Amino acid sequence: MIRAKEFVKKWYVTEEKAMNSFKFNIEDCFTYLQFPKEIWSKIRTSNILEREFREVRRRTKVFDDSFNDQESCERYANTAFTNLNKYYPAGH
Repeated sequence: MIRAKEFVKKWYVTEEKAMNSFKFNIEDCFTYLQFPKEIWSKIRTSNILEREFREVRRRTKVFDDSFNDQESCERYANTAFTNLNKYYPAGH
């Protein structure tokens, strides 16, 4: 718990919202530790941000080599994340 407090203290100034969420949901962040270590990498996350990253990766993979360059791929991903930020449910 000491390391978690140090982590929050270090990042609070630049990432206040994330650190507040972390502080009040810390037990949920480490639920996977209750399972055998051998399956940790196989346990799917309930973290909405990780799910959204996975969705953007899935969508960009469909396009395969259709992007003109790295910049067009980045624009697509930025648009997807901007949309997610804009319509993310309040209170989360």
